Amino acid sequence: GDYNPLHIDPSIGKKAGFGGVILHGLSTYGFAARAVLKVVGGNDATALKAFGARFTSPVKPGDTIQTSIWKVASHPDGVLEIAFNTKNITSGKMCLGGGFAYVALAKAKL
Repeated sequence: GDYNPLHIDPSIGKKAGFGGVILHGLSTYGFAARAVLKVVGGNDATALKAFGARFTSPVKPGDTIQTSIWKVASHPDGVLEIAFNTKNITSGKMCLGGGFAYVALAKAKL
């Protein structure tokens, strides 16, 4: 696990200039991945073939985040190329930028 005191000790977070504790980046990353899967991948974790983003601003526990998703391309193998950004609605700042995902479309069962 990540035992960085920024995530558990408000006094350390304040000294570091964050005003208190901040959420683990991987948690924000996971919320964004779940949003992409919900919208594009039918909530099937195995549909996610690649996922990446740049961390651009911290998120505090309790903040509200919103992920915006755009289809970039449909590949012949049934994989969608997706772009996304995640914004911290509470602070007004982008917290994940330049996001991308490759998501396999569900195959029809006949």
